[in-house]
Amino acid sequence: MQQTKIEVSELSQGEKLHETIINDYETLIPSDESDILFIENKKALSPNLEKLYKVHNSTHIDDLREILLEMCTT
Repeated sequence: MQQTKIEVSELSQGEKLHETIINDYETLIPSDESDILFIENKKALSPNLEKLYKVHNSTHIDDLREILLEMCTT
C-alpha cells in the first residue's frame, strides 16, 4: 500500500476537505497531527519485474519498449 503525506491548510475547524482531490481508489487517513492527512492509494502498482531483470546490453530497443509498456499499463 502506497501512502502520500499531504498537509491541509486554510480550513476552518470542522470544515470538510473537498472530495475531488481524491479518487475512488484513494482514502484519506488522519495522522497524529490534526491538519495532516495521508492518502492511501488502494491501486498502487506492484509491477512484475521479472522480464526487466532479464534485460541486458544486447536487448533490442523494441523488446525493451514492449517490456516497459507492459509494466506501465498493468
